[in-house]
Amino acid sequence: MKNFFAFLWRATIPILWLLSVLAIVRGGFDPGFVWPPPPVGQSYHYPWTRVIVISIVTAVECVVLYLILRPSHFAWSLKRVGVAFAVFLPLSIWFSRTINADVAGDLSALGVFTLLLAFLLFILLIITTVVVVVKQFSKRVHA
Repeated sequence: MKNFFAFLWRATIPILWLLSVLAIVRGGFDPGFVWPPPPVGQSYHYPWTRVIVISIVTAVECVVLYLILRPSHFAWSLKRVGVAFAVFLPLSIWFSRTINADVAGDLSALGVFTLLLAFLLFILLIITTVVVVVKQFSKRVHA
């Protein structure tokens, strides 16, 4: 069972990053509110530089998450999950400021991705707490 969760986290983090890159690339086509509007028949240039920078930011977030959780040696560590949640909660609050504003879609994708990571870590924190409490309880009962 331990190897299953290790595999699950090793696979989930890169998949989440790939999905975020797809959302960022798609979001690049949404310029948000721009004034003055472009002349009829013209459109805005695609923000390649910003899309690449935001994709790198999400990659760094995934690497930091990977290094904190260390999914290759998965253990129900309340400390690791707590540290990861403590790191990503302020990041999600900071980056989610762009979700409600009328900004470019790639910036909104960054906020949604970081908020999603914080939410998943919160769920993992609850599950880990339950697992740790059950393990401690079962040790006391069988001792």
